[in-house]
Amino acid sequence: MKILRKLLLILGALATLGVTLILVGALVVRIQASRRVARDTPFAEEGHRSAEAFLRASSVEVLRSVGVTNDPGSFLRLEGTGFGYPVWNIQGYDFLSLGRTAVFGNGSQSVRVIVTSGPHRKGGRLAGTCSVRDGMVFVHVRDED
Repeated sequence: MKILRKLLLILGALATLGVTLILVGALVVRIQASRRVARDTPFAEEGHRSAEAFLRASSVEVLRSVGVTNDPGSFLRLEGTGFGYPVWNIQGYDFLSLGRTAVFGNGSQSVRVIVTSGPHRKGGRLAGTCSVRDGMVFVHVRDED
């Protein structure tokens, strides 16, 4: 009976330890994820602004290059928030993916904005350059300094 009691106490302690380790691990993952989002949010915001300016300046050419043939009208705004990370990244570099909707005077068009980044120095002013490839707007965000 004493052995069974000791065994149950040991098993209970191991179960408590296991649950504690799982909770601590989940907390560490959550903290790392929130730090990554905080680090990448300025790049996503600059990517959004750069893509919006790019579409404002050359929306008709951009849409024709991705196969839209009818007149979209004048570019009004880029709608959408948030960003995602690559699911499979075998190339070894980071990028952000922004799903947005480009709103024009005569309708709207789904746009995928891909934000890549150059070296970033803390406190530097971010600037983006845009191009269109494979039906997506690519924005390279870098320090302007």
